[in-house]
Amino acid sequence: MDFKVIEQTLPVYWASYLVNGDGSGLEDGEDKQVAETLSRLELSNCECVDVKDDSHFHTPAPYMNWLDAGDFATYVFHTKPEDIDPREKLAVLAEQEHRQEEINHPEKTVHGRAFIKNFDD
Repeated sequence: MDFKVIEQTLPVYWASYLVNGDGSGLEDGEDKQVAETLSRLELSNCECVDVKDDSHFHTPAPYMNWLDAGDFATYVFHTKPEDIDPREKLAVLAEQEHRQEEINHPEKTVHGRAFIKNFDD
């Protein structure tokens, strides 16, 4: 797994800025509010890759009380590979290796699970 997918509901008119880097639709200084919002949501180091076509009137969640109610949409962010916790990477790799071992040597893994030491003595 090289990245995580994170979905976040944010104002619709931020789409051009977040996806394409075009801030022409923002008011003066609003780029700072966008950056602050992304920072608070721990999305600063993520890449916005898509905006879903689910625009709707929305009152922001209480943890985003600095935003006004209005048209919101679901944004899709990807974490950058270096932002993923190394322990999570190791857990994923261990699980993949275990699955591959079950495929390559099913008799070993099934036998190992079937006979548990000190069970039913």
